[in-house]
Amino acid sequence: MSTLRHFAWVVLLLSSATMAAEPASAGPELAAMTMRVVLSLGAVIAVVVLAAWFMRRLQTGIGSTPRRLRVLESHSLGVKERMVLVAVGEQQILLGIAPGSVRTLHVLSTPLPEPDVADGASRFASVLARMRGPESRS
Repeated sequence: MSTLRHFAWVVLLLSSATMAAEPASAGPELAAMTMRVVLSLGAVIAVVVLAAWFMRRLQTGIGSTPRRLRVLESHSLGVKERMVLVAVGEQQILLGIAPGSVRTLHVLSTPLPEPDVADGASRFASVLARMRGPESRS
């Protein structure tokens, strides 16, 4: 929201600077045209913000339910070919994916242990903290 507010201030300052630079003889027409452009821009920005808000409201229920189908690992074999390990419930399936085809390569009899997600997230957090520098570590 702060970025949107900054953008509105920039548009307002630029439009007032444009009006100040023009001679006084074109005052009413120029002011009306500038106001129409600023209001139109504001309406377009409002529509985009409302559309984003609406889409976010529609997708709130998607991530809250437990997922039964998960991609555990993916490995590229070529430009368009991939090998993917998929977990369907408690079963793990190795798939070969190529343009126009998906094939089951192997169904694992004993599932492989899943990698610890929290460990990867904490590594990412530590890398991000290092990149931000010492001022962010309060």
